[in-house]
Amino acid sequence: MNNAPDKELTKLITRGLVSLYMIYLAVKLFGSGELSGKGFLFTIIGAIFLLVGVAFICYSIRSFIVSRKPKTEVDKEKV
Repeated sequence: MNNAPDKELTKLITRGLVSLYMIYLAVKLFGSGELSGKGFLFTIIGAIFLLVGVAFICYSIRSFIVSRKPKTEVDKEKV
């Protein structure tokens, strides 16, 4: 049995959910900064969470695409 595609798909889904949660936290941080009076600090932290979430989505998609690419003979010899 070849479970490699299933494993890679599971990784993609898990990483995607983590990324979406980080983006959700960023949006909540943007909103809570106005309520607490520390808007600048929460905006900076929210922006960092947003950037990390988007970067993690891009990384996840890229690694999934690379894992689905057929390996050539040269790549197989390296492993």
